[in-house]
Amino acid sequence: MSKAKKIILVQGANLTYLGKREPEIYGRTTPEELDATLLEYAKRRVLIWRFSIQMWKARRSTEFTAAQIKDLMAW
Repeated sequence: MSKAKKIILVQGANLTYLGKREPEIYGRTTPEELDATLLEYAKRRVLIWRFSIQMWKARRSTEFTAAQIKDLMAW
């Protein structure tokens, strides 16, 4: 059996404001609800069985260092 392909979802710092900042423009969906929606979408399409999914959130844009991205790619 072949090794599962990997999906790494890297969410930027501004996503922490979802559902809080200007909800009339950006909506009321929280980051947690977005994660749940993405995972449910993957399950409905059987992606969860063929792919391994890892979600990573940055609280600040400075968290995206080359070393951290390298670690994620090695996963």
